[in-house]
Amino acid sequence: MKRRKKLSQLLIVGTGLIGTSAGLALRSRSQLAITGWDRSRRNAHAARRRGALDAVASRLGPAVARADIVLLAAPIDAIVAMLPRVIDAAKSGALVLDVGPLFAPVVAAARPALAKHTAVNFVAGHPLAGRESSGPAHADATLFRGSTFALFAPPQAGRAAAWRRAEVFVRLLGARPARVDPATHDRAIAATSALPQLAAIALALAAGRSLPKGGRMLSGPGFEGATRLARSSFSIWRRALSGNARNAAGALRALEKAARTLRTALESGNIEKIGADFRAAAAARRRILAASGRTSATRTS
Repeated sequence: MKRRKKLSQLLIVGTGLIGTSAGLALRSRSQLAITGWDRSRRNAHAARRRGALDAVASRLGPAVARADIVLLAAPIDAIVAMLPRVIDAAKSGALVLDVGPLFAPVVAAARPALAKHTAVNFVAGHPLAGRESSGPAHADATLFRGSTFALFAPPQAGRAAAWRRAEVFVRLLGARPARVDPATHDRAIAATSALPQLAAIALALAAGRSLPKGGRMLSGPGFEGATRLARSSFSIWRRALSGNARNAAGALRALEKAARTLRTALESGNIEKIGADFRAAAAARRRILAASGRTSATRTS
């Protein structure tokens, strides 16, 4: 009788939108045996009912000790708090990968534990994929498809192996791995993630305050699209903003400068200057999206 090959064990810690979407993607694209753990048992069992998990773990420590790969998909503050304990509990040869929105605090939390456990691989990760809705009910197996997945393996005994294993895992999700250092990552994310979120909030607030009485029904798809992120949950963003406040404030200053230039042109009647900014903005957008492998066409009314 042919012996059945033992499946590699994946533990997903945090079964919200990202964790459950990862489970769904991997169930269709890999032979991993997937277990989930979440502080919310309701979320964990909801993820299993969605088909993202083979099993739900009742205790985190023993589940980590059994896993070949541990994916930390909890909120950033929870990742930072649990990461040293996860590395302590991980078995020799395990890969620990997180999906938090910041690199610097995660790498700082991992370093002391990695110095003690040289046979454990750790890679900081950040998928550039998400939605303003959270929870396993909104998970999607295609969430990561074609997206950039930033990675950074801090100095460690098996660094080359850590890079390789993380990149293989990311490709299984359908994403494209990109190596980037923490300082570059966190500064860039302030401009491409935090800034759009904050700008959407500012835009919704400004529009709400400046609309004339009886004018609320006069909004089209342009306003809807530009303010979509204003629906995001602050609980998700609280730690991401506080942990990257300096970079986010710098990005906001750049936005204020650009807005001030547009306002000055309007007040002075220099409409051609605004036309030049239209063209420059379109070119900047094309460059940024092309670098991340994205193209987009939207309605403009």
